[in-house]
Amino acid sequence: MRPRRFMLSLVLLFVTIVAGMIVRMLELDLPPLVVKYGGSMLWALAIYWFVSTFISRESLVASAMIAGLVATAIEFLKLYHTPDLEAFRYTLPGTLILGRLFSFTDIAAYWFAVVFGALLDTQFRPAKSMYRNHAPGS
Repeated sequence: MRPRRFMLSLVLLFVTIVAGMIVRMLELDLPPLVVKYGGSMLWALAIYWFVSTFISRESLVASAMIAGLVATAIEFLKLYHTPDLEAFRYTLPGTLILGRLFSFTDIAAYWFAVVFGALLDTQFRPAKSMYRNHAPGS
């Protein structure tokens, strides 16, 4: 499968990040589960778009596995505490990138979102051409 166009990758990443911030930061009167897990899933989907953009020649399965492992590793990082890391976690970038509280259910949400992203990604990647460039007579 061919890689997505880079501009499309940037659009997917941007839209996903904006949607995640809207879900988490705006008072939309959404159910708490939608805010909690919707935001987590959009965060993991953004990781998928990022990873799959930079290893675009790899299979979607490889991209999904790496994105899922990155999201899971960042979740487990929440169990590690140092004063500097805690200070960063309480900044807006720290909260958006690392989060604050560890949750096994977040890990399940991340993997669900990453698998969804990989399945959706099949629609954004051009199929390889059935025809190859052959010289006449070959």
